[in-house]
Amino acid sequence: MPNFTVTKNFSQAASVFVICVGCVVSIGWIFDIALFKSVLPGLVTMKANTAIAFLLSAVSLWLLSSKTCQRSEERYRLLAENIPQMVWMSNPDGFVEYYNQRWLEYTGLKPQESLPQDTLESNWQQVVHPDDLSQALEKWTTGLKTGNRYEVQYRLKRFDGVYRWHVAQALPLRDEDGTIVKWFGSCTDIDDQKRTEEALRQSESRLRLFVNSDIIGIQFGDVYGGVGEVNDAYLHILGYTRKDFLQDKVRWSEITPSEYLPLDEAAIAEAKIKGFCTPYEKEYIRKDGSCVPVIIGFALIEEQREEAITFILDISERQAALRERKRAEAERDRFFMLSPDMLCTAGLDGYFKHVNPAFEKILGYTQAELLAKPFIEFVHPDDRAKTKFEMEKLTTGALTLNFENRYRCKDGSYKWLVWNGVPDVELKLLYAVAHDITERKQIEQTLREQAEALRISRERLDLVIQGVEVGLWYCDLPLDKLVWNDQCKAHFGLPPDADVTIDLFYQLLHDDDREHTRQAIQHAIEQAVGYDMDYRTVAPDGRIRWIRAIGHTFCDAAGIPKRFDGITIDITERKRGEAALVESEQRFRHVTDTAPMMVWMSGTDRHCTYFNKPWLDFTGRTMEQELGNGWAEGVHPDDLQRCLEIYTNSFDARQEFQIEYRLRRFDGEYRWILNIGVPRFTSEGEFLGYIGSCVDIEDRKQAEAQIQQLNETLEERVKQRTVQLEAANKELESFCYSVSHDLRAPLRHITGFVDLLQKRLVSTAVDDTSKRYLNIITEATKQAGKLIDDLLSFSRVGRSQMRSTIVDMKLLLREVQRDLEPETRNRQVSWQIEPLPQVQGDPDLLRLVLRNLLENALKYSKTRPLTQITVGSITREQEVVFFVRDNGIGFDMKYVHKLFGVFQRLHSDPQFEGTGVGLANVQRIIHRHGGRVWAESEIDKVATFYFSLPKGFGVGSGE
Repeated sequence: MPNFTVTKNFSQAASVFVICVGCVVSIGWIFDIALFKSVLPGLVTMKANTAIAFLLSAVSLWLLSSKTCQRSEERYRLLAENIPQMVWMSNPDGFVEYYNQRWLEYTGLKPQESLPQDTLESNWQQVVHPDDLSQALEKWTTGLKTGNRYEVQYRLKRFDGVYRWHVAQALPLRDEDGTIVKWFGSCTDIDDQKRTEEALRQSESRLRLFVNSDIIGIQFGDVYGGVGEVNDAYLHILGYTRKDFLQDKVRWSEITPSEYLPLDEAAIAEAKIKGFCTPYEKEYIRKDGSCVPVIIGFALIEEQREEAITFILDISERQAALRERKRAEAERDRFFMLSPDMLCTAGLDGYFKHVNPAFEKILGYTQAELLAKPFIEFVHPDDRAKTKFEMEKLTTGALTLNFENRYRCKDGSYKWLVWNGVPDVELKLLYAVAHDITERKQIEQTLREQAEALRISRERLDLVIQGVEVGLWYCDLPLDKLVWNDQCKAHFGLPPDADVTIDLFYQLLHDDDREHTRQAIQHAIEQAVGYDMDYRTVAPDGRIRWIRAIGHTFCDAAGIPKRFDGITIDITERKRGEAALVESEQRFRHVTDTAPMMVWMSGTDRHCTYFNKPWLDFTGRTMEQELGNGWAEGVHPDDLQRCLEIYTNSFDARQEFQIEYRLRRFDGEYRWILNIGVPRFTSEGEFLGYIGSCVDIEDRKQAEAQIQQLNETLEERVKQRTVQLEAANKELESFCYSVSHDLRAPLRHITGFVDLLQKRLVSTAVDDTSKRYLNIITEATKQAGKLIDDLLSFSRVGRSQMRSTIVDMKLLLREVQRDLEPETRNRQVSWQIEPLPQVQGDPDLLRLVLRNLLENALKYSKTRPLTQITVGSITREQEVVFFVRDNGIGFDMKYVHKLFGVFQRLHSDPQFEGTGVGLANVQRIIHRHGGRVWAESEIDKVATFYFSLPKGFGVGSGE
């Protein structure tokens, strides 16, 4: 650096010259003046840093010409305020003491804000971009330490907050001793230059990316077939290596099929005129001999237009896609024709334009019939409004998705269709596909019905659950949440509003059951298996219940347990029953072992499972020897087959049996025993096997042999006695008939003479006592006559021949009702006649049965203001039961055994007259039909008389 010994005039002249040059460069660069460019083209195209260098040099020369620092500073400030750069000056230690006006205007800082206060960070650092500050400080600090000129680029914030790139340069100003007295710096805006450089870099990057891409092949060559440089995409398309082209082994004219060379010549001719050719299609021959279709285009460069840059694009995939498109179009047309769905093109005017064969197959119309009229006419009347609304939406460009309506078929039926359509508003067309969902609709209807049935079933299930008192519990495993219904809470002794948790569940378990219950639950969840166990719960009030819990673990699709649900059942009573059963079993064994008979039991497989102590003592064998079929070894060989047959047949029929056979005693003697077997069933009717008892009847057998001899003697005597009894019965019937017949004559005489006596005494004064005696005689003879009639009827019933035929009991009852009308006259009688079946029997005798029963009902209910008589029937498996019920005075059931005996009357009240033969006749008639009679009653309430007729007599259907 020059010192102050240089002459003042020379320094000032040199500094003025350098300043002028720097200004010209700065003005030319900043304002781009055409005149300067024409006169000084070299200078005005220099960069900004060159101009700054000129200015800084000029300042240095000027300062050297100054005699004092103060005069140079004043001149420097004057110069700094008039140059176009932002200029600043600092002390040797780096504190800035001056900014020119351009700096202040650019940053918007005030002079007092710009000057240093306490630290370096209080001035220019606040307007430097934070991302660039560390680099700027490092450069500045290094310059201060080394005393060397430095240059740095950073973004500086403008007064409006916008950051722009600047280049900052600083030069040290030294005195004649070389000591730095000042630092002179400048900032020049290079933001536009930076942007231009970035744009150029990006452009070069994009071009490089384009050239290096594997999409477009690029070739530099000539119009005579030569090839210079190619990119990687070009090599990839043709299958050659770069070495092949560098050795000039490949020419583009030689790898072009001959049929495409005329196209190349025409394109070259066009390019020589226009500078480029219109892209065209051709083929190249690859290194492996195959041909690749390409689109090629080139432009001629250089003035001679013999060099060319060529671009090729592999279109083999496009041609394959074209072929695929044609194939797809063919498949589309085939799909249109063969699709089972209804495909169509329709106009937004409401007419079909084209339909596929599925329309004809599903609806039955021909294509011409479908195209001839608006499609709305095929729509079900109830669906037309919504169909028109859907068409209006299509005219706006909206899609139709899953729209359902019904279409009329040619046979008059309707099909449910679901439509999907896409409109083309410009072409006023609609492309649609319909699918026949008639069967699905039917299934949906069925599902709805099933859902309703399921809902009803669920409600019924809830009723069942409530009825059987089943508790329900649900456990959400991920959330560790437990839910119980009211019944489940009741099983644990909790109120319905109680909150339940898993911890509370374990707390309410019995101490002896808690741990193994926890282990069982953990195993069921980890293994995703069922859970079934019994445990005891201890309610807050101390009550203990036995609970059976049945549950299962449910997993998601990944096999992870998600729910653990189940039911609880109160089995306290069952547990008590089991305990009682164990105790009962113990008592049973004690009783059977001490009983004076032999007892055995068998299971459902016919094998014996138990023998009591008397049996084992009798046979002298062990329990193990007798179990199963071992007991048969002691049966006498002559009795074994018969014994097993009876046992097996009875077992299969589940019937009680009795067997007498000889069983070997412990001393080897065979003794007769009576074995009685009874089937065992649960309360639900489930078969459990047999239980039997055996009694030693050897002594009885010997006594029976003796009795047999006596019986043979007595049988003859019984036959003789039977003949005598039959003769006596016949004589008795004859006697009854004779007595009743012979008594009629004297009774008629008595009645006749009493009538004559009463007529003669009409004109004679007779005292009341005499009249009463005559009335008694008259009533007694009537009663005797009635008794004789009943005896004759009773005798005839026993002797008459039965005439069996089909009898309509309802018609027979109506006949009897008509016969009894005189007795019901002037009485309130309510008849309730239920449907009566037809039966087979003697109609006359059955009429007498109904008459006697109805007369009884009317007689014994005549004290009631309203007589109520009901006649009905009950059909059973083997018989038909008829009944007559009245609301009369009834009778005491302890005397029911006398009711159907001859001359037996349960009422002595004279207002209920009778001979006691009517019900005896009923019994005799029904017994002759093979039936039975009985009665039920309550005193002063109701009486019901029943008689049955066996179905073997031919019960028929009917009322």
